[in-house]
Amino acid sequence: MQHTEEIKTYELEKQGLSQSFVYKTMQQIALENDGQSDEPHRHNYYTVILASKVQGWHAIDFVKYPFESPCVFFVSPGQVHQVVTLGVPEGYVFLFTEDFLIQNTVNQRLIADLNLFRNYGETPPLELSDRQLKSLISFSEMIGSTYELSERHKYEKLGALVKLFLLECSEFCTLPTIDDGHSQGAESMLRKFRQLVDESYKTEHKVGFYAESLHVTPGHLNKSVKRFTGRNAKEFIQKRITTEAKRMGLYSELSSKEIGFELGFEDPAHFSTFFKNCTGLSFTEFRAKHARA
Repeated sequence: MQHTEEIKTYELEKQGLSQSFVYKTMQQIALENDGQSDEPHRHNYYTVILASKVQGWHAIDFVKYPFESPCVFFVSPGQVHQVVTLGVPEGYVFLFTEDFLIQNTVNQRLIADLNLFRNYGETPPLELSDRQLKSLISFSEMIGSTYELSERHKYEKLGALVKLFLLECSEFCTLPTIDDGHSQGAESMLRKFRQLVDESYKTEHKVGFYAESLHVTPGHLNKSVKRFTGRNAKEFIQKRITTEAKRMGLYSELSSKEIGFELGFEDPAHFSTFFKNCTGLSFTEFRAKHARA
């Protein structure tokens, strides 16, 4: 199969799943697929994978993470991923939409504040100790038991349990923090910056645009973003653009020139230079390296 095949996008509604939340065990998924791994694909919903005992690997946006120990993966809507398992995996998978969060009083802001789900770039798993794994398995089994119920408040209960699961995961994380006494304002700015980048990255590539929109200086925006994410605002914007370029490069038939134009580069040479400077590979080299046989 060539790299120009369109990427498959899964939507809960189109899978015959009328609800906005789905629970499955990894063993159940393996049996449904006859042990065969899926092709790289993306979802229009959030995915949480608690891998308690799994052999294989999980690739997210072109980065491959082996299942070396118990861990949790958080995949955002739109990310390209593929799970490959060997033998019979043990673990749990939750799928839920933004509507599920809204309808069951899980504030969308909480999802952003926890910093577990990332829209692009590196998305490493949260590695778990035995104690942490035991705690999350307990939550997962409660979610599974509740999912089988048919009572009136089933989804409200699921929403509460998912919120507790995510909060517990957040407690296990060591995330960058602001230590200058202005963390609340900085977090709010970062949240707005991320939203702006997702809305405007195809047309706006300069830090100045985002800084002006947020009423701060470019220098202040660069420093604040780096404290939370490990990369400055310019690098953050570049990562968003190159990730989308990679997705389009592998899963569409568009040429490098067409992809560059889609991403706001009127000059093909400018796009080629930008991509190589950011990734270390020319666009042609990237496509050849990741082409699927």
